[in-house]
Amino acid sequence: MNSGTNPIRSYSVTAGGTACSVPVVTDLPQWAIQAAERWGLYWGGYGWNSGCQDSTTQRESVYRDPPHFEFRGTIEQAAAIAAFNLQHDPSAICFDVVDDNGNDVERCNRAGRPEAGWRLPVQVDAPAGATAVMFNLTATEPASHGFLTLETCDAVTPERSTSALTFAPDDSVATMAVTPLDDDGRFCVYRSTAVHSIVDVVGFLGADGEPMWFDPSTPTRLTDTRSSGMCSPSAGCHTGPVDSQGRHAVPTADTRPRLANVAVIDGKGPGFLQAGTCDGVGPQRDFSNLNYQGSSVRSNLALIDNDLSGSCVYALTSTHVIVDELARWTTRPVTDGRCRNPIGCSTPASARRSGVHLVRSPEP
Repeated sequence: MNSGTNPIRSYSVTAGGTACSVPVVTDLPQWAIQAAERWGLYWGGYGWNSGCQDSTTQRESVYRDPPHFEFRGTIEQAAAIAAFNLQHDPSAICFDVVDDNGNDVERCNRAGRPEAGWRLPVQVDAPAGATAVMFNLTATEPASHGFLTLETCDAVTPERSTSALTFAPDDSVATMAVTPLDDDGRFCVYRSTAVHSIVDVVGFLGADGEPMWFDPSTPTRLTDTRSSGMCSPSAGCHTGPVDSQGRHAVPTADTRPRLANVAVIDGKGPGFLQAGTCDGVGPQRDFSNLNYQGSSVRSNLALIDNDLSGSCVYALTSTHVIVDELARWTTRPVTDGRCRNPIGCSTPASARRSGVHLVRSPEP
């Protein structure tokens, strides 16, 4: 670095004194040297090997190399220095992360996106008695192809053999998921590559209070805007794609929540779809059931809540929507007179309908 004005030479004294008190010839400002030291770099101007710690260090001669800097630590030390500096950098963005040993740590970067290998804890504020959570999981703005894995926040082996969601670069994809909760009421989301993750809670399993019971139904198409048009609570029904300005009714025979497959087709721009009560969806609501890009075809499993306001879907941008009902939830166990155990039964077929115990969250 500027070797002409920072010559490499030996400094010495002939009698008494110390070579370390001889001023070094350099034009490097002190702040530049200190900035390099902050990242663990040693300045050659101090002298190599038995160099000068300060101007009082006793040396008859010292070899000074002011144009060069060098890092002499290990890879682990370099990572620790980088992590420390990022934590104290006002431009850095930090995340609460659980390492593979189950320790809560802080990781920081300037990109503002969780990095590969990080697993972020998700605290869901579960009600008493909840053992698992049902939620919509979204991956967005990935740096490359990768996957998300749902797991405990305890110590785990670094090699993952399962995934809950896979994605491609610059994609936004979602899936419905159920995962157990630990004693602290949380779980962890591991990422194989740098990507943002979004968790929208829709319900809890095993929670105290009035349960909802799973009642499978014959798969039924409730909405298909390609053939039957859409229905808006404010404007009635008309044909054409779902308009981005309204909430659009999903026809149902009663107020029981539905388990359904929702799909978007031929979207006119990037956007997201919400499904729930008509009072619970809209641009002011901060959740999504799936994301789509332009004319892409996307689908996802959804728990569509229902009340006196009805069930609706809302799309951020114009797109066709399909809703296929798969099951309903009821406040009374569905047993067919053969099984009344909410944990599950040994008898086959319809007796197993009472095996799911769900308490809906008050907000999506």
